[in-house]
Amino acid sequence: MDKLTTFRMGLTLAAVLGLMPLTLLFIAGCIGFFFPMLVISEQPLFAIPIAMGLMSISLFGLWSCWKIYLLAMAEIPVVPNRRLLICGVAVTLIWGGVLAGFTHKFPQFVYIFTMPGLLSAALLWHTLRRERQAG
Repeated sequence: MDKLTTFRMGLTLAAVLGLMPLTLLFIAGCIGFFFPMLVISEQPLFAIPIAMGLMSISLFGLWSCWKIYLLAMAEIPVVPNRRLLICGVAVTLIWGGVLAGFTHKFPQFVYIFTMPGLLSAALLWHTLRRERQAG
């Protein structure tokens, strides 16, 4: 097996362990928490902006994580939106820390919420390093 294939296998394993649980939790949260909150809430004009804001922060963080994963999987990485991805990593780290702070009584949730930010930061660093070496 060549070096890139081994690297891609490791990336896929890291994505499945680090990004997939939070992605599935986000989908389940949207279906099970946010949508009923919009329908059942006594003050929907207050609940809708809050739910949309929380969902957009989470969605931006997850998008940046998966985008960085796809860039890291490339044979020759080219990072077109460097500042946007760095911002996405920062948002994911901060948002994961906030959510981990709310769920600190459940250690497994702390790991689930902080892992995507840490993983995407490491992947972005490695991808930028590979891009610099290739170019």
